[in-house]
Amino acid sequence: MPTSNIRRYIFLTNTINKYVYRKCRKSDIKYTKNTTTRVESSKRCYGMGECVGRKCLDIGPNSKISELKEANKHPGRTYCSDTCGSIWCTCLLPMEACLFYRTYAAPTSEDIFEKYKCEEWGHQLVVTTSVVTNGKEMREEHLLLEGETETMKIVGGEVNIELTSISDESGLAIMGKTFLQKEEKIAITSREAEDLTLECNEELMCNYKETCVCTPGGDEANCQCEEVDLYKILEHVDHKLPIITGKYQLAVTKDKTPVLRMRHNQVHLKVYFNQKYDVALTKSDIDCEIPEYSEYIGCYNCNQGATQTIKCKSKEDTHAKLSCNNTDFIDVITCSKEGVINEIHRKFSVTNPVDTCIVKCGRKNNVFKVEGKLIFVHEEELINHINKVLGSEAKITDIPSFHLPDIGNIGDIITKGIITIILNMNHHHCSQCHYCGCHQHQNTHYPIAYPPQYSHQYYPIAYPPQHSHQYRETPPRHRTPPRHRTPTPPRHRTPTPPPAPRTPTPPPPPRNPTPSPPPPRYRDRGCNICRGNHIARDCYEYEAQDRLRIIKSQNRCVICLNRKNHSIQACKFWNEGNRYLCKRCPENAGPHSRNLCVSPRPAQNRVVTEEHRRIIEDVQRHAEEEEQEDESENDEEAENEEESEDEEYEDKEDKDKPRIIRHKSLPNLNF
Repeated sequence: MPTSNIRRYIFLTNTINKYVYRKCRKSDIKYTKNTTTRVESSKRCYGMGECVGRKCLDIGPNSKISELKEANKHPGRTYCSDTCGSIWCTCLLPMEACLFYRTYAAPTSEDIFEKYKCEEWGHQLVVTTSVVTNGKEMREEHLLLEGETETMKIVGGEVNIELTSISDESGLAIMGKTFLQKEEKIAITSREAEDLTLECNEELMCNYKETCVCTPGGDEANCQCEEVDLYKILEHVDHKLPIITGKYQLAVTKDKTPVLRMRHNQVHLKVYFNQKYDVALTKSDIDCEIPEYSEYIGCYNCNQGATQTIKCKSKEDTHAKLSCNNTDFIDVITCSKEGVINEIHRKFSVTNPVDTCIVKCGRKNNVFKVEGKLIFVHEEELINHINKVLGSEAKITDIPSFHLPDIGNIGDIITKGIITIILNMNHHHCSQCHYCGCHQHQNTHYPIAYPPQYSHQYYPIAYPPQHSHQYRETPPRHRTPPRHRTPTPPRHRTPTPPPAPRTPTPPPPPRNPTPSPPPPRYRDRGCNICRGNHIARDCYEYEAQDRLRIIKSQNRCVICLNRKNHSIQACKFWNEGNRYLCKRCPENAGPHSRNLCVSPRPAQNRVVTEEHRRIIEDVQRHAEEEEQEDESENDEEAENEEESEDEEYEDKEDKDKPRIIRHKSLPNLNF
């Protein structure tokens, strides 16, 4: 069968990238370095060095003066001025001296910068061509330049694709800008950097431009020079690429060249087949969905703008139209079966943008709301403008609008700050603590937190140590109610004979005029348990049960082990910070010193336990007898209230005598 009679079904699809590229063609390239301008001066009296003959008349901008050795190494400009040369100016001859000085550009680094313009912005278009012949697909991607043709081989022939024309925005101001580049970093030069101090060609022939204003002095020149930091220009938010606007994006290609990405264009393509085909057009309406999208991030009132990502999914590869806030066309996003993440660039003048966006594809509209928090990046420029206004160097109206922050955002910040202050004033929280005792907290009742091992006992409120100086009313102590005696009926007393006359008693001997020594200090008295050279809370002599009996027999506090002239609740050592307080015993043990329970270490110099217990029993027995005698004496005093003065005097004298108990088993213990 001849080839000409074979019917082939061909499906041709041309997919155009959403951007039309306009690539920069560099021209007038200059090379430079980041430099600082310096000045070197030298004064020479007449007849010395170069100051001879016609003196300054023979000195030109490119002259190399031997006195200026360092300045001669760098590109610069040389000057000469007449100055004082008499003896008053350290010169011998009464003739004018010479002041030589040279301004020069000294590099601060070895990095090389390029400065250039774009003489042409050529059109480029990326086209993906898909040809399906009898079920077999071929796909190729071509970079088309305006007026060029690309050929694609297919089964039984070939297809030629030509980019005839592109209609887009022309005469953009960005196309005439000067660019500054260091490797992959590119920025638009600022107004100050249009004419750099040092510029060199490809042959490294450098040209120095004077940026200094000098005033010759007596021995040196005083110069004021303007300097430009090229590194700051490359990093400036208003100058560095990429720059995004509503019509284009100025970015950098992989080959480190500026490129304009135009959005709204009309593209004209021609497709040539070397065979005859019947042509039919098919319109595809493919629905899509937006499963994910991000918030706006970036800056406002800046060239970089805000960035957002939108993920689009569809059953087949297609494109969708994006528009926000009922505005015109904004961008075209790409959709696929797996989902394509599209990066959208926008420009805003507010810090909190809110948009309602619609993605149209096929018969479906996807509506979603996008918000963001953008930052202000022109603080430095705004401060510089304000300083110029304060210095009468500029007017307040000269400040560009894009250098001003969002006034609404400033108002919100001030309002929130005022509300916070008011709430803090109304809901005052004492800066010290809940138990400070201030006027607001006097009528406030707070729960008392008891230690777990003594939660069954009454505890006073434990105040933090930093506020212990503040007055707090202590809770009432538990006191034993007084015992009421049953009144006894009066007894009939038999009359007693008159007393015999008393013999006068000799006067008491005179007191010793020598003052008694002061009482020993607490730590000098020794241990209350064993009389050792330590305090009782550190005593571990005897058994723990014996130590406890000794303390109780001496009527001492079981916490501080001192004389029990206070209750347990009022003991100043009863707090959680006391390292002598026992924290191992169960709740029913009550608070006590740690050496009155099971000792953590064995006692040293321990006496015989049986003998010591016998001593303790004797001490307890004598204490009980003494208490009974005190009660009987109180009864006798109540009965003898009506006796004579002599009897009362004798009873009182006997009562005032100290009672000393001696026991042969306690020769060395003074309990």
